[in-house]
Formats: sequence, structure tokens, C-alpha cells
Amino acid sequence: MRFSHISVVALSFHTSLGHPTSSSRQSLIPRLNTPGLYPSRVVGIQQVQTSSIQGTSKAAAEEEEENENEVDIAGTFDTPVALEGGDIKQDVIFQGSVGGFEVEFQAITARTLTVSENKTPAAAPAGFKALEPSSFKVNFAEGGGELTLGQIDFIFNITNEALSGVDLSTSRVGKLCTETNTFVVDDALGEVEFEQDENEIILKVTDLSGEFGIFVPQTAGTEEGDAIEEEDEKAGQIEVAGLFGSLNRVDANVFTNLNFPANAAGSLEVEYNGTSANTILVAPGLATAAPPAGHLFVDPLTFTITTETAPQAGDVLKVDYIFTAEMKAAIDASKGIPGKFDAATQQFVTTDLGEFEFEEEENEWSLTVTDLNGQWAFFVPETAVL
Repeated sequence: MRFSHISVVALSFHTSLGHPTSSSRQSLIPRLNTPGLYPSRVVGIQQVQTSSIQGTSKAAAEEEEENENEVDIAGTFDTPVALEGGDIKQDVIFQGSVGGFEVEFQAITARTLTVSENKTPAAAPAGFKALEPSSFKVNFAEGGGELTLGQIDFIFNITNEALSGVDLSTSRVGKLCTETNTFVVDDALGEVEFEQDENEIILKVTDLSGEFGIFVPQTAGTEEGDAIEEEDEKAGQIEVAGLFGSLNRVDANVFTNLNFPANAAGSLEVEYNGTSANTILVAPGLATAAPPAGHLFVDPLTFTITTETAPQAGDVLKVDYIFTAEMKAAIDASKGIPGKFDAATQQFVTTDLGEFEFEEEENEWSLTVTDLNGQWAFFVPETAVL
């Protein structure tokens, strides 16, 4: 549709939102008490954020207290290590080629641990490849069961060139099946956890005895490969600061990302790669319709998008929302969904809008559409509030 002079003037009251200051952004929140709007249906970031900070502090204190009760021991291959009982947690670490192999032990009874390095281990499980060339044989003279805590860990040395570009988060600890002489990677072995900040893969077990190897899926993408793929995808794209209440021009056959001003919840992004040049007008406003049943608005603002030229076949059009770290801490972002206002029913609809994608690393929800025009909003289920 074409913009008339009247339509631009009518939206001019939003111009201040196109050039927001910190005070103008904050002034949006008190207006949520306006009759007919939905102040109670918006995710409350600050309250949840405060709880999150308190929870983080408590967790840090608990971790510090836990660490005080741990004993770290430097192990030597083929040399017995006397471990104490009395439920004292003891971590014994052995140096491998690409990191440290660690046995975490806690039990009522004392044990004697011996770990041997096997430099010619059995083949990796089907679909996997070995990250650490050696495997490790764990033996307890008194048996490796009846534990308060038992873990087989591997701490990667990320400076090692052999790990360059490897997505370590997909790594797994495998255990040798003595009957078939093959390594097994299976959830049945125990609970698996990857600690990103420690570059550590963990396998929690009920029996520490056995031979263990460290593996990664053969088909797993690497960080380097992902970076190249992302770079290729973004090649030719341009980033432009979008202005609310203004006519944002986009050129033909140029992949343009219009990034609009952010508030405490996040920011809108409109992606346009069309066969013809266009002009995009975005008018923010407070919602005058309720969110879908059982849902909350992520942002108190909705965004009405109007384009000068109708969409053409072959256009790539996206309505995205990039949420802040504070919002991410307040919700389960994987449950977020976009919505579009339906004038016929006077309600927001969330189905059959287009291809939706949650980009966790980018803190972004992305909806590919056939038409940008309409009033858009973003929601989470009430049950997704943390």
C-alpha cells in the first residue's frame, strides 16, 4: 500500500520513540496503567531478575562451601592411590594427551584406586570418533560400587591444537563393553553433563570400575565450521538502524536488517531482501488486546509494520525479536512465540504465520513471513516464567 500524508502525520507522535533516551524508554512502563491495556499480562523482568541474582549468589555460596570439602589429588598412571572413606569427596586427575582424565570419588568406605592408560584402545563407537587417543582403565581393589558420588570426568585443554574447532559440548564419555570389546556411548551409562565454563564433560555413574574413552559425534558441527557457515550466510547482508515512526528505505536485492531501538525487554528486527526497493514504517504501541490465553507479552510494545509496496514472489521477509540478557534470565526463551493481531476476531493469533526459529546463541526469535504488514507481538506461556 502507498503511504498518504495523513498516515505519516498520524504516526508522527511515535517519532520520539525512534530516537529514545533512557528517560523516554522508562516512561513507557507507567503508561501500562492506561485503561484498556494489559499491564498484568507482561513478563516482569526486574522481579524475576532479582530472584535470579539471589539464586545465583546462593548457588555460588553453596559451590564454595562444597569446594572446601573436596580434596584434589594428582594421580600417576599405574600407581595406586589410597582414597579415604567417611564420605570425603576426592578428585583424582591424570594427565592425558588433550586434557585431564578425572575420577571423582565419595564413599563411606576407603578404597584403593589404580588408573592405567591404554594407548591402543578399541575403536570408537559407530558414529563417533575419539577426541583423546588413549582410553583409561579404572580399577578399585575393593570394588568401584556402593558410592555416595561417582563421576568420570574429562577436562579439555582448549589450547591443544588437536581440539581446534571442535564443538566440545557434544563430547561424550564412553565405556568399554568387555563382552564385545567395543566402546559404548549410551544414556544408560549414567547422567551426562557438560560444564561450559570448565570445558569439562561429566559422566555420573554408580560404579567407577571399567575402561573409559572420550568421544565426539562424527557428524557434529565444529565451532570453526559453524562460524564459516554463519559468515557465508551473512555475506552481503547490511545492518541498518531502523527508526520508529519514520520511513525506512530498503533497496532491491540487498539483504537489509533493520534494527530498531531496544527497551528493557529487547528489540525488534525486520529483515528484508526483496526484488524491488521498498519503504518500511514501524509504529510501536501498547497492546489494546489481551495476549493468547495462558500467555504473557514479552515486550509491553506491539509493532505495526506497513510497507509501501506489496510483497513479491521470491522476497525474503522476516520479523525478528532479540531479547535482552535480563529477559533471558526471566523466562524459558525456547517457549517464546510470535503473534499477529487479527482484526476480524480482535485477537492475537500465533499459528500459521510462517516458519519460526529460535536462535538460542543470538537470543533471537525469528519468523519468516510472506507479508510483513500487520501488528506483531511476542509471547511466552505463563508456565515459562522462571
